[in-house]
Amino acid sequence: FFDEVTGSYLKARTMAAGPTMDMQIIRALFGAFADASMALGLDEEMRAEVLAARGRLAPLQIGKHGQLQEWLEDWDDLEPEHRHLSHLWGLYPGNEISPDLTPDFAAAAERTLDLRALGGCGWSSSHKTTLWARLLRGDRAIENFNYLIAEDTLPNLFSLCGSALQVDGNFGTTAGLVEMLLQSQGEVIHFLPAMQQAWLTGSVRGIWARGGFELDFNWQDGRLLMATIFTTRGRRCRIRSAEPLRVMSDGEEIRLIIEEDDIFEFDTQAGSTYEVEILNPSDPS
Repeated sequence: FFDEVTGSYLKARTMAAGPTMDMQIIRALFGAFADASMALGLDEEMRAEVLAARGRLAPLQIGKHGQLQEWLEDWDDLEPEHRHLSHLWGLYPGNEISPDLTPDFAAAAERTLDLRALGGCGWSSSHKTTLWARLLRGDRAIENFNYLIAEDTLPNLFSLCGSALQVDGNFGTTAGLVEMLLQSQGEVIHFLPAMQQAWLTGSVRGIWARGGFELDFNWQDGRLLMATIFTTRGRRCRIRSAEPLRVMSDGEEIRLIIEEDDIFEFDTQAGSTYEVEILNPSDPS
């Protein structure tokens, strides 16, 4: 606001109804409660009330610049390149927004990130790394990671926020790098979802996917070669792949179920290990 006494613009902290981040978190909370209630067979009446309340929350909106709105009103940003991206919580760490299920909102999230640009501070760059990875844009994710290392990282590898070292950027960057290698939203395992030119060949061990799956895998020329999956809970394993798969366990081939395009499923037993191989489409086996 403008202060007529000093003749300058001042910032003020204000309260606003229905900010996008709050709505996303509450929707996720209410959805998790309803899922738990259904799974346990408890609190049916309260579940109905929670779901009804969830339906009354303010929806996601796309603003006049093509961006995901941060507020109920389509206000312009006072600081267009501000380091905070709270309203993209539904993209990461939430899962309300995705390129597959909500492409329009994913495009709006991408537009938001474009407007915010590079930089801000260490933790902001790490957050942008995770967000671009969730958008399956490995090129933009690694761009933000490289910026973090070059501009906001000390020689001891602690990230910086201004002139202070801050571990948030280190933890966030680790999460972002993992999101580039493996994602499992909706308990669907997606290998190398945000591949980029710097890591076209490599391997990783001990990454965990949702559903109690521990994975080792390797890839070459940006293409998965082999993965080993150890399951602790014996749940159905679901893998997203544009190429055909073969799954083996104890020398026996496991029957695959295809219920959706590019989603391969198979049943598992707790404590068992499964080898997943990507086949060449022309492989007769």
